[in-house]
Amino acid sequence: MRRALTYAAIVALVLASGAFVSTASAADLPTNVTLEGCGTKQPPVDFDHAKHTERTKCGTCHHTQAELTAESAEEVATCVSCHKDPEEAKTPSCAEMSPKKNPYHIKCMGCHKDEVKKDASLKGKAPTTCKECHVKK
Repeated sequence: MRRALTYAAIVALVLASGAFVSTASAADLPTNVTLEGCGTKQPPVDFDHAKHTERTKCGTCHHTQAELTAESAEEVATCVSCHKDPEEAKTPSCAEMSPKKNPYHIKCMGCHKDEVKKDASLKGKAPTTCKECHVKK
């Protein structure tokens, strides 16, 4: 009986931990994130989340949650949750490779180019080419 209860407790913990992994609050903001789940031709992108939170507001990237802050308790949706299989035709799909159709390419490259225009010392530090973000390992 004791062994059965132990196994049941372990199964319950595993299932509960899955629920916590699938959602995250802004207060639990990660240091690094791997952007994956959309494309198959390029390697995933290692994204320095901490560095970006120092330079811009959360709502810049998490545009559906404009008032989001690092102290927010609300759940934060991943980009893939909306952009992998968009419900609306006007929502860009992250499965697109094009710099003009992929939401990561549009938002990230656009922001990086704008930042380099403002501060030339960022040239080479704010990637704008495929190989700079999609690093083959």
